[in-house]
Amino acid sequence: LLTNERLFILRWLVMLSIPAVIAVYVGFSLLPSNQAPLVLRVIHPAPPGEINFGGKTINLRAAVNPYREYETADPEKFAEHVELGRKVYYENCHYCHGDFLDGKGPFATALDPKPANFQDVGTIAQLQETYVFWRVAKGGPGLPNESMPWQTAMPAWEGILSENDIWDVTLFLYKATNHPPRTWE
Repeated sequence: LLTNERLFILRWLVMLSIPAVIAVYVGFSLLPSNQAPLVLRVIHPAPPGEINFGGKTINLRAAVNPYREYETADPEKFAEHVELGRKVYYENCHYCHGDFLDGKGPFATALDPKPANFQDVGTIAQLQETYVFWRVAKGGPGLPNESMPWQTAMPAWEGILSENDIWDVTLFLYKATNHPPRTWE
């Protein structure tokens, strides 16, 4: 086939058809699918009843932010805890969640799914403070099976942040977004 002059046309057809077949195959394999995803993921799964944090058990159904009461009882002390939470946020969280808590931090473009936009009423405004505490403490690795696949880059901050730091940053998130925390109904 390669040296016979009488098969010149056939040789060119074979040489052109091989890349053409490969190009068509690659082109069709890259077309977007209109099928539903194989796996659905729960964005805000139900939290566990209790978690272990720093060697102690925290009952998420009964726990309350220990600094929330200062909002009315001692506004100056409350403001101090919000400020501490602001510092924790800007030292650790803003890289993903952004300077404006909008999920548009400098690392956000590299993450899938995108970090939570706390300014959106569909996120933090719908959550209890204990839920936020759980998600910050345990991150993606602490999600239950119903949230699989665990497509989140959210790290577990337990071991990095103290319990007080997490409660403080929770106060800051609600104060900075002007959303009151959801309460148990």
